[in-house]
Amino acid sequence: MGFLDLIKGNTEFEIRGKRILIVGQAEKEVIDLIKQAFEAIAQKSTILNYFTDLEIVLETKSINESDLLLSKPDSSLIAEVRSSDVRLGKDRIHFSSDVLKALVAENAAKQGDIGLRKLTNGLYHELTHLLQYKIGRLKQMKDANYRIRGKFLTTSSFASFISFFNSDYDIKDLRSHLMNFMQAIMAEGLADYSEEMIRGTDINEEFFRDHHRSAEISAQDIKSKWERVLEQHKKKSKSSFDNEVLKSYHSALLRAFEDKRYAMGLHMVDSILQYDKKMSLEKLIRMGYLKFIKIYENSMGRMRLQPVVSVNSGRGILDYDRMLKQGADALKKSRWKWF
Repeated sequence: MGFLDLIKGNTEFEIRGKRILIVGQAEKEVIDLIKQAFEAIAQKSTILNYFTDLEIVLETKSINESDLLLSKPDSSLIAEVRSSDVRLGKDRIHFSSDVLKALVAENAAKQGDIGLRKLTNGLYHELTHLLQYKIGRLKQMKDANYRIRGKFLTTSSFASFISFFNSDYDIKDLRSHLMNFMQAIMAEGLADYSEEMIRGTDINEEFFRDHHRSAEISAQDIKSKWERVLEQHKKKSKSSFDNEVLKSYHSALLRAFEDKRYAMGLHMVDSILQYDKKMSLEKLIRMGYLKFIKIYENSMGRMRLQPVVSVNSGRGILDYDRMLKQGADALKKSRWKWF
């Protein structure tokens, strides 16, 4: 067989007694790369112990962003867990065939394992999200969002929310977006921290300082954009109100919610685990997001540092309760109810 010869039909193999099914046509080199990535994860982590069967679905079409769930937009690897699979209880991860072929080519061209490392890191990131559904409280969070908005809101599909906002810039939707963001910083923080561990990153005091500063900048940016949107809503009854300005502010806020959750979440998980050596990723995964934030607040308090997020203490750069009250205040003249 030549380079990137196509193998038709599904492929099944086992890694440490776990059944892995690759759904879709794939080249032998792509299948081999996937096997190597699973083997690398099995050597460094026990995460596969939580799964019996896993499906890797290879996509030949472009990714449908409206169906993404907990996907990392800035990753060099297009991988995703989809909301439709989660609702069916499927342990399934979707990959782009073109991206996988590019990783194979990158390995060959550079005569190293850079493509394998990228695949391993991205695969571990998505496995962490699947684990959050299996043993954590992420599904309950999604169900709560469903009850609030009457639809299945994903933790991280902020890109699809932007198109929704283009037709209705009502302030009532900000509450749902804010809650989703608070959940997302936990979900993405856990997945990113897991990715750093599998990558072999030296997680030390310098790592903490760098990511703490990045999280502070991110939180300040969201605070500024949040307050700017609310101020614009307060102008609706005034002659100075400009709907186009409001639309641009809304879009900027949602983009910030989407972009900044990674830096903030990674710092928060790191802060907890740096301070409390008895804490583990598994214990954090089993928590609700409000308890997670409160434990983070406590760790930062013990280090005499301001938290980037707090629940209702008022100590954080972003305080969930304060932001909800700000939203309610901006909504007073609206016919919609905040709660």
